[in-house]
Amino acid sequence: MKHDYTGKFSVGDTVYLNDKSSLSHHRQGTVTEVNLNGKGYPYRVNFGTTHVYHPERELLAELPKPEQAQQWQSMDVDSGLGIGGINNDQAMPFIPSVRAIERVQKMHDTDTICKRCGASANFDGAMFTTLGGSNICDDCA
Repeated sequence: MKHDYTGKFSVGDTVYLNDKSSLSHHRQGTVTEVNLNGKGYPYRVNFGTTHVYHPERELLAELPKPEQAQQWQSMDVDSGLGIGGINNDQAMPFIPSVRAIERVQKMHDTDTICKRCGASANFDGAMFTTLGGSNICDDCA
């Protein structure tokens, strides 16, 4: 049985486990023994609580650089829910026209409101078809 042994590590070297199937992946250890007789794995590594033999292909001299993390882009925080908190909106306020105010006032004046739940026909979408003239909406009937 031939092993891939190049003598890359020696006793006292710090190594990292490179076995993605292991829970100890990227765990740091120290080489405590190099087995040159060709039987078993060549490197005995001390991981603090355990001493385990590993093949050279499962050990790294240094950890690989982490993959580039996703770059976050800044967000528009003037929506009222950003860094400044709720109702910190700095946009121009909406000012209704006189005509719009009169239209809404007319809707209020001619609106039908349910006697039981308080829902209105014009603003809440309540329907008054079941019990006509009783001012009780279909949901309450």
